[in-house]
Amino acid sequence: MEKNLANTPPQPEINVKDSEFAEIVINKALLNFRKEKIRKEKSLIDMGLAFWHTS
Repeated sequence: MEKNLANTPPQPEINVKDSEFAEIVINKALLNFRKEKIRKEKSLIDMGLAFWHTS
């Protein structure tokens, strides 16, 4: 199926360096989120083990 490109609005040019920088920032934020999630889960596991050990 062909698309009619004559009526499509012009797309803004995206600077490749800006795109790469945005990707780095997103990846760093995702990494930090995952680390924090793992830290919280570990804390819950440790609390559960401590409770089990004292029971």
